[in-house]
Amino acid sequence: MSILLDRSEVTVVDSTSPISFQTEGGNGWAAWDRYITIDGKRAFHIGNVCGTCSFFFERMDGAKRSINAEEVAELRRMR
Repeated sequence: MSILLDRSEVTVVDSTSPISFQTEGGNGWAAWDRYITIDGKRAFHIGNVCGTCSFFFERMDGAKRSINAEEVAELRRMR
């Protein structure tokens, strides 16, 4: 059983991060599929909005760049 502890929506304006999220419509939904992108290119397909479908994480061919998590975290701390 899972319990939702908190839910909030965040809108990021003017980000310089190479990592972002992207959605694409399908099956009558405006935002059905969800992706993690690197430099605007899809790196991972992380699932869809279906509450009964299994979560999946599929590597996409689009993004080839590696991201150093420590560098991203350091950039975050500097803001």
